[in-house]
Amino acid sequence: MRRHVAKLPWILGALVVLYAAALRTEALIVRYGGDALPRWARGLEAPLRALHPGRLRFKPMERRYVGDPGAYLRHAREMEGFYDARFREPFFVFAAKLGVRLCGGRDLGISLASSVFSTLAVAATFALGAAAFSPWVGLIASLGLAVDQQALALAPEGWRDDAFAFLCVAAAWSTLRLYDRGRFADALGLGLLAGLSCLTRITSLSFVLPLLVALAFLPRGREPRLRLERVGVAALVCAALVAPFLLSCWIAYDDPLVSINGVAPAYQAASGMEMERSLGAVEYLASRFRFWDLVDTLLVGATSYPFVTKWNYGYLSPLLPGLSAGVAAAGTLLLFLDPRGRLLLLTLAAALVPFTLTWNVRGGDAWRLTLFAYPFYLVAGAFVCWSLARTAASSEARTGLRAALAERGTWLRLGALGAFVAFACVAAYGVPYLRLAESLRHGEAARVVAGSRDALFFDRGWQAAACAKNVCARYSKGREGRLRLPLAAGRNYTVRLRAYPLAFAGMQPQRLTLLGNGTALGEVTLASSELAGVYECEWPAGTVRKGTNLLELRGAYATSVGAARARDPLARPEWRTAFAVLHLDVVPEGAKATSIGPEAPRRREPARPAPSGRRRGSSRRTAPS
Repeated sequence: MRRHVAKLPWILGALVVLYAAALRTEALIVRYGGDALPRWARGLEAPLRALHPGRLRFKPMERRYVGDPGAYLRHAREMEGFYDARFREPFFVFAAKLGVRLCGGRDLGISLASSVFSTLAVAATFALGAAAFSPWVGLIASLGLAVDQQALALAPEGWRDDAFAFLCVAAAWSTLRLYDRGRFADALGLGLLAGLSCLTRITSLSFVLPLLVALAFLPRGREPRLRLERVGVAALVCAALVAPFLLSCWIAYDDPLVSINGVAPAYQAASGMEMERSLGAVEYLASRFRFWDLVDTLLVGATSYPFVTKWNYGYLSPLLPGLSAGVAAAGTLLLFLDPRGRLLLLTLAAALVPFTLTWNVRGGDAWRLTLFAYPFYLVAGAFVCWSLARTAASSEARTGLRAALAERGTWLRLGALGAFVAFACVAAYGVPYLRLAESLRHGEAARVVAGSRDALFFDRGWQAAACAKNVCARYSKGREGRLRLPLAAGRNYTVRLRAYPLAFAGMQPQRLTLLGNGTALGEVTLASSELAGVYECEWPAGTVRKGTNLLELRGAYATSVGAARARDPLARPEWRTAFAVLHLDVVPEGAKATSIGPEAPRRREPARPAPSGRRRGSSRRTAPS
C-alpha cells in the first residue's frame, strides 16, 4: 500500500503535465491557429475547451508576432549554422526553426515552439519540487503553473521566456541532483542545462556562475576533491557549449557579448538618457544610477516587482490570488531554513539580478521577463502547504520539528531571517525618501507616489493609502493634509500635484490652498470630475530650507464620503475628506521633466492672488485625463 501511495503523486504529476499541454494546445488553436490549421486540429478546440472553467476564454490574436517574436522568426529562417554570429542567442532561434519546419514553413511554428517549452516548464516545476522536498510539493507547484491565466495566454505568443523558464528551473533541479548525489552524470546534466540556458539568454551567467561556486563548497560532508571534480566537469561542458557562439560573435562583431550590449541602446533610449553615443551594458548601468537610486531599484526589483504580478487565478476564485501570494511569500522566507531551500533562493536571486536593474525602464517590467521566477515561488508556497499537512498528520514529523527547534543553529537562522525581514521593511520605507533627496540634490526632478511606501512623505492628515489595480491615492483627513519633502536650500521649485476632489453630483468647486513651510504658495481649483488633473504652483527659494520642508494642502471644505454617496472605488464610506492625491512632482529650476517620465497635457490658468502679505503663486491645471 505504501508503494502505491508513493507512486500516486508521480501519476498525478504526469496528468497535470498532460492537462497543461491540453490547455496550451487550446490557446494555440484559438489565438494563432485560424485557417492555417488542418480541420482535424480545429476540431480539437471544442473538447479542449470543456477541460477548464467556463470563465477562461481565449480570443484570436489580431497582431501576430510583433517585436521579438518577429525577430526570432526572421533569424530562424536565415539560420544556416547553429553557432552563426547573430544578435539573438541561438537555442530558441533553432527551436523556432524546427517549429516552422514542422508546420510546413508557416509562422505558426514559433507558437508551437514556445507552447512546447511552456509545457516543459510545468514538468520541470514538478521535478524541482520533488527533488527539493517531496513529489507532493512538485504536484501542487506544477498545478499552479499549469492553470495560471497569464502563463496560458503567453505560451503561444512566440517569446523565448517560456524556454528560458524551463531551462532555468531545470538547471536548478540538476543543481539539487548534483548536491544530493554528486554523480558524474549529474555534473554532465548541469553543464548541459546551464549551457543551453546561456544559449537562450546569455545573462544566465548571473546564476550559472554562483551555482558552480556554491557547489564547489557544498555539501560540506562530501570530499572536497570530488566536489571540485564535479564542478569542473559541469563548467567545462557549459563552456564547451557557449564558447563557440561567443567566439563567433567576437569575430563578426568584435564583441562576444553583443547579445547584451546590443540591447543597451534600447534601454538607454527608454530611460530618457541623452547621450552622444550608444553605450554598452556596463556603461549604461554605470551612467544611469546614483547610489540610492540603485539601492531602491534593486530593492523593488528583487522583491515586489517579480512577485506581485503573478497569481493570475481570479477566474477560478477571487480569493485564490491573494491567498496564493501570501502562502508563497511565507514559503520564500522559510526556504532559508532548509539547505536545499537555500540553493533555490540562490538560484532565484542570482537569476533575477539582470532584471532588477531594468524593471523600471519602459518595457522592462513585462510579466514574461520574470516568468522563470514563478516556479520558485510556487514551490515555496507548496512547501508550506506540504509542511503543514505533514506536521498535522504525522507524529514523526512533529517529533522532527521539535528536535529542529531544540537546535541552536535553527534559532540562529531564524534570528538571521528576522533581521533580514526587519532590515527589508525599514529599507522599503526609508530608501524612497533618500532617493528623492538625492535626485533633488543633483538638480533632477523627482516624484512622490501614493502607495505602500509613502509613509515618510505623507506626514499627517491623511487616510491610509487606498489602491485598486494600478492606481493608488491618499485621501485627506478632513480639510488638510501635510507632506514632508527633502529639498535643497537656495533653489526655486515647481510643485506639480496630481489630485482630484471628492466627486458627487452638485458639489461646489473645491479650492485648494498650498503652503510651503507656512507661507502661501498659491491656490488652485480642483476640477469637478472623478478624474485627476495636474495642478502647478511655484515654491520660491526664499521659503525653502535645507532638509525637511513641509507642504500643506488645505481644502475649502470636507465631505463625508457616505453622506455624499460619491462614486469613488477607492474612498471608504466612513471617511470625511476633501481631496485625494495620486502623486506629486517636485521639479528644481532648470531640471528636465523627462527625468520623471511623461506628463499629462496642461493648459494655462491665470494665477490666483495669495492672501494679503503673502507671496504670490501661480497655478495651472490639466483638462481631466
